[in-house]
Order: sequence, then structure tokens, then C-alpha cells
Amino acid sequence: MENHYLLLSRLGMSNYEASLYLALAKNGSQTVTHAAAAAHIPRTKAYTSLLSLEQKGYIVSRKVTPLHYEISDPGRIAREIDNMKDAALHLKKTIESQRNEHLFSIIQGKKAIIDKIAFENKRAEKEVFSCNKLSRIVHENMETLRDSVKRGVDVRFITLQSQAHTKNIALFAEAGSRIRYFDEKQFGPLLPRISIFDGKRARLTIGEPEVSRDEDYITLFTESESFSLMLRSHFLSMWEKGQKYK
Repeated sequence: MENHYLLLSRLGMSNYEASLYLALAKNGSQTVTHAAAAAHIPRTKAYTSLLSLEQKGYIVSRKVTPLHYEISDPGRIAREIDNMKDAALHLKKTIESQRNEHLFSIIQGKKAIIDKIAFENKRAEKEVFSCNKLSRIVHENMETLRDSVKRGVDVRFITLQSQAHTKNIALFAEAGSRIRYFDEKQFGPLLPRISIFDGKRARLTIGEPEVSRDEDYITLFTESESFSLMLRSHFLSMWEKGQKYK
């Protein structure tokens, strides 16, 4: 019954109107007094609500004494529901078409990129795979990673072997991240700046040595699943060749 109330409210009926409509649907033609009793609402409220339903075309009054009300067109509700479904489907297609037009976006500036990565870490449900020098500790990102690990997210980093970053690497490991070292002999001297989230979203960042200033860092972010899976496959290839941390 609650589903019926919710459905009728979405068609624009008030609580009183929905109660009266359902009472008429169940019991057939009724007077104001009987309809109010069946709907468990005050008679004064029933009169104004029945008048409103009649004006909206959902019910009609029979000119007898005492006045009776009944549903005018039992099929109208079904047709309006079908129209709502069609409108919802059209809206869904519109949203999806807009989303497809924005599969790729550009994020500029190191701070904006860090904020985006922190957001995606929070959003991740299954896995976060990332290549990162781990040259700095960003408190917010560290906290989101800890939370992700607690939620059961598989967090992995491929990083460079660097004496200068030993403490940072240890902190990421203590936070629950799995870490391996990049195989420069196999894949070249430059660690790609990539992250893949749940195999559905990914980022590719251009920074130093190509870019020197923080504000000039650029990230290509995508929600293309096929592109994300391609980067994920490359990450796993590097992961298999990487040396385990400790």
C-alpha cells in the first residue's frame, strides 16, 4: 500500500487525495462520508480533496442524492505511469550522452591534480593502482588511502628506489599500501605518472622533467573504461616485473 501512496504522490496527488483515490479504487462509488471513513481522514478534508481530484480529472461525481464519487478512467493512472517511464528513460539517455561527451578532461596545476586523486581515492570501491615517486606526503591523500584500505580497497604503488624517499615509502606501506619498485631496465628510466581507479577511471599526468613549475602540471583524466583497462594492463605488467618492497 505504501508503494501506491508513493506512486500517486509522484503523479501530483496530496496525501489526502491519494488516500481517497485508493479508497474509491477499492470500494467503488462512495459518498463523501463513506470515502472519508474508508480513507481514515476528516470529512471536511475529504470534501475539498475530492473536489480537487475531480478538477484534475481523476474522479467524477454522480449527480444523485447524496452525492457519490467514483474513478473516472481506471486506465489513466497506468498511462501516466508509462509516460513517466518514457520520460525517465529519455532523461537517462540524455545524461548518458552528455557523459560520453566528457569522457576526457584536463586538470591543470599540481594542487588541483592532488585534490582530484584524493577524491578518486575516496570514490574507489575495489582497487587503486598508481605509479608515483612518493616524493611528498600529502596529509589528505594519506588519510583517504588509509580509509580506502580499511574499506578493503586493494591499494598498490609502483615507485622508484630512492634513498631520499625511503621514509615516505615506509609511511605509505604502513598505511596499508602494497609497494613495488619500478624496473628501469625493463621499462626505461621514466616512471609513468598514472593511476587507475576500479579499472573504470584513470589519470595520466605530465610533470617534471618535461614541466618545471607546479602550476603547469597537466593531468588527462578519463572515465573511459577501455582506456582505463589499457593503463591497468600496463600497470600490472610493470607490477609483475617490479621488486617487492621489503
